Amino acid sequence: AFDVRFATLDDQRYEDTETFTISARTPDQQDAVTGTVTVHDEDDKPQWEIAATSATEGENTYIQWEATLSSPSLGESWTHIASLTDPDADSPAQYGTDTGLIQISVDGGQTWDVQKETVPGETGIFFRAPAGTTSVLVRATVNDDDQYEGTETLLLQMTERSNTAGIITGMTSKAVGTIFDNEESLQVDSLTRIRDGQEDGGSDDSQWPGWTLNVNNAADTDTRLSLRFDPAQQATLGEDF
Repeated sequence: AFDVRFATLDDQRYEDTETFTISARTPDQQDAVTGTVTVHDEDDKPQWEIAATSATEGENTYIQWEATLSSPSLGESWTHIASLTDPDADSPAQYGTDTGLIQISVDGGQTWDVQKETVPGETGIFFRAPAGTTSVLVRATVNDDDQYEGTETLLLQMTERSNTAGIITGMTSKAVGTIFDNEESLQVDSLTRIRDGQEDGGSDDSQWPGWTLNVNNAADTDTRLSLRFDPAQQATLGEDF
């Protein structure tokens, strides 16, 4: 008897369990004898990893994330993307209002026609990436409005649902997308005098003295303004007005 052995090589990528079969016979032997050995992969099964990203209204057409795998997928993926709205954010951007709808590319951004699928009872969308995939791009248009909204955030969440893609199933990966506002924060531009007034102006407010307060742009939320009368003025609050 003698041993037949071979050295295994670590290719540093996940390949699942593999088998090798050999057969042996002598020249005078009609039927060969076979033997099988199994090679177990010690590399971790990959999971989706997403990098945080950002975009600025009026400067960037899209906000775009890249989701990567440390090793190529072994089969077609079945991947779930939740809504981009982040319910825990201090200032969440509204998916579909502050942004357009999701677009997906599995070829490095050459095309963006990956079919988006829905499943009854599930929120969000699903897509399929072919075997051998290591990178998926996800983007949405950034809507440039004329209102100051401050810095807002989105949250991309991806979960693999396939059991045959060679990707960790059921684990959700998340990454924030930040949208910066190109509008200036709300500020008072000027106070324009409407008219002077007469003492005992009565109840006709059209004859009351006053100003028009002008701000630099519209705001999409209530804004608190502080009004202060000059203490050095001649008229006295509560006596003259």
